Amino acid sequence: MRGTRGARGTRATRRIICCTLQDASGLVDIAFFKDPHEHVARAVFHSGLLLVRGQVETRGPCRTIFGEMPWDLDEVAAARRDHGPRAALDLLGRTSPALTPA
Repeated sequence: MRGTRGARGTRATRRIICCTLQDASGLVDIAFFKDPHEHVARAVFHSGLLLVRGQVETRGPCRTIFGEMPWDLDEVAAARRDHGPRAALDLLGRTSPALTPA
């Protein structure tokens, strides 16, 4: 995926971290509205591949993910490779794998 990334302030000086990614299906906008702490900024601005948990909203051809948490997918894959599936789940804050939607 490739895209653009940035951080913007709002009138209430609330910081929002945004990025637009492109994959084979098109563009996807991702916005983190919660007070972005260091982990969110580090993952968004320094990762080549992102894994994002959030709510997807579709309006016509446009898709937006209201992000709750991002992870560097390379870090998750390395944890799984080096220490097994439990290490990857721990990194994601999960106790068991999530069900994959049909």
